[in-house]
This record gives sequence, C-alpha cells and structure tokens, in this order.
Amino acid sequence: HKLVLTAEDPSSAARTRQPILLAGTASIVLLFLVLKGPDYTRISPSWLACVVSLAGGAAIAGVGRLVVHLRGNAPNDNDPVQIATLNDEDSRGHQQQPSPPRFEGAEKPFVPLLILAGLTVAFAHGGNDVGNAVGPLAVIINIWRSNEVEVVPNLPLWTLFLGAAAFVLGILSLGSRTVSTV
Repeated sequence: HKLVLTAEDPSSAARTRQPILLAGTASIVLLFLVLKGPDYTRISPSWLACVVSLAGGAAIAGVGRLVVHLRGNAPNDNDPVQIATLNDEDSRGHQQQPSPPRFEGAEKPFVPLLILAGLTVAFAHGGNDVGNAVGPLAVIINIWRSNEVEVVPNLPLWTLFLGAAAFVLGILSLGSRTVSTV
C-alpha cells in the first residue's frame, strides 16, 4: 500500500499497479480451483496446475489492463463506489471521516480484487460447510447400502444437492443473525 499512498498521484499509481495485483489474486484463485476444487477442475501434476494458474492470472490481468485503459480516467456519475463514498454515514449510523482529496479514487481500482477474494473465501467456506453437513449423511447412506464404511464414499449427487439446499435454507433463516454477530 505504500507504493500507492506515497506516490505523487495515488489514483494513478493505484490504476497502474492494479493489473499486477489482479494477476497475483487471479493466479491464487485459479491455483486454489485447480488444486482443491471439484474433480472436474483439478489439474495434475501440481507443476502444471501452477503454470496454468499463472498463465490464467496473466491473461486476466491483461484483460483488466485493457479495461482500465479503455475506461480511461473519466469519472462515472453512476458508479456505486463513488456514490457510496458521498454518504456521510456508514451502515451503523456513524459519521464517516471524509478522505483527503489526494486519496480519492486510490481505493477504487482494488474493489474488484476484494470482491474476487471475498467470493473465493465464500466458495471455500461454503464447500467446507456443505461437506461437513453431508459427511455424516454419506456414512449413513454407505452403511445402509453396503453395511460397511468406506474410506472415500461414493455419494449420490442428490446428497450434495440436499446439503447445498440445507445450507441455503440456513443462510436464509439464520444468516442475518450470523452477520450481525460477526
């Protein structure tokens, strides 16, 4: 962050460095998917997965750089990020400190990176939660089918959908309490 905030023009420095950070973020997300994702996304051996994720990250950064170049520096009146920064109060009713004019726009190029990182964490967390919910059900189904416990159970697809549906129902019914607690 010092490379952006200590620059003479932080907004320009942020736009310049955003594709580099986008490449790193996208590469890590892709590496996560090709190493730990569902079976149909996995790539073996690991070195090939690393090469594919680095190439994919570089391609995504190239597209990001092109988008930044095509959008130019003109402000967008309908931009939700700019509109959100105009509000005087945050969601809890506290007064926000206005950011110094020098730093306005320096955060904006990093919003997509935060969204991408948040989606990745949510995907991993949700997959883990569904796996934890379906795991005991998988053992019960395997014992019922074959009277034995398998190390790697062969799950019918409906059990994963059942776990995902239970997860969604839990979010819809108790999600607001969880979010307000955190």
